[in-house]
Amino acid sequence: MLVVDPDEANLNRVASALRAGGREVIAEMSLPRGLQRVRSEFQALAALFVATDVAEPALAPALESFRAEFAFSRTPAVLLTKPKQDVMAEEASKSFSHVEFVNALVDEAALEDALTRGRRKAGHAPLEPALAQSLALQAAETLRSIAVDGRTVYDFGAAE
Repeated sequence: MLVVDPDEANLNRVASALRAGGREVIAEMSLPRGLQRVRSEFQALAALFVATDVAEPALAPALESFRAEFAFSRTPAVLLTKPKQDVMAEEASKSFSHVEFVNALVDEAALEDALTRGRRKAGHAPLEPALAQSLALQAAETLRSIAVDGRTVYDFGAAE
């Protein structure tokens, strides 16, 4: 997960709350820096938590560029609303898909609830173990077929 908040104290608090659930979390004060770290350190991003008072870029352009990138187009986002920015958060949640909002100072349980709502909006549902195993085996077979084929159109090294 990625947490972005220019308020370092709140950034660390939210990141710690999410890490308590056994998650890997990148905490940054800037969205572009955070996304760069996600691209280099993670294989996928499970969720974005971003404060409404982010700058460079501001919230709307930040969400727009985030959604424009294919890898993040269906990633749930939770806006951490700061004082007097509830209306901005509500508008952003209507303008951008898979976005929820919650007060920036809420506890761990409220963060989890907002994340659950965001995941539901994005169509992310927990997989049953049997289905997860079946999908993993199908993906492995597809990668094996690509590798055996020997064509160079797709470099399966990254997937390996």
